[in-house]
Amino acid sequence: MIGIGSNVSDEYLEHIQVQEGKEPLIVTDESQLEQTLTNTAHVSVKGDVSDNVKGGDGVISFDSITVYGTTYTADGNNGTKAFPSGGISLDGQGVLIFDFGTGEYSYSATGREFNADTQKQFIVTASDTDGDTVNFDVILDINADTKPTASDEQAITTDGSLEGNLLDNVDFGSDGKGASGGLKSLKVGDTSHTPDVDGNIVINNVLGGTLTVNPNGEYSLSGAALASPRFRSWQKTLMAMRSL
Repeated sequence: MIGIGSNVSDEYLEHIQVQEGKEPLIVTDESQLEQTLTNTAHVSVKGDVSDNVKGGDGVISFDSITVYGTTYTADGNNGTKAFPSGGISLDGQGVLIFDFGTGEYSYSATGREFNADTQKQFIVTASDTDGDTVNFDVILDINADTKPTASDEQAITTDGSLEGNLLDNVDFGSDGKGASGGLKSLKVGDTSHTPDVDGNIVINNVLGGTLTVNPNGEYSLSGAALASPRFRSWQKTLMAMRSL
């Protein structure tokens, strides 16, 4: 739930915020809206390490993963740490979740966690029924683009729409809004916009989309696209298990 404006109170936003554990977000300066939404947008990538294990006898098990020198297992036996159900942070950026039963993993983060390209890596140890083991790396390439990007490398951008009313938090006093009251102008960034002949304010290129506001303050944002990191996952040092 997002409130826009310097006089917005979070008292009522807290009542209509329906996602557990989330707090209303207040943006006091409209010019900061794009950066605020970009910073809070979550993006993720998913993968399956089982695609990288060939051969072996019987059932293939994923025994452990090693992240920055710490080895995690499903149960924390043999001097390892139990993998948390909520995942682990990769050096303070994003959260990795790993399923030891299937080999599937996911990594999610927000745009504000990155200001430069980087890599995240973890090592998987797998074994077959005979006890033969193999280790391989999983590497996540993170491209901290400043603009949305489309490519064949699992490019992920956030787009959608937003609706609301800019006048919901305006107190018109005892006289009320009246027939002639309403939205007279709207400032986005350093530019002020006034209604067109139909009484609407239409502003292009707001988060890459179009913002339309009517005299009653009702607004809609369509075709928005938020900048977000691109993730590309790949495996290296692939080793086939020895089949006896």
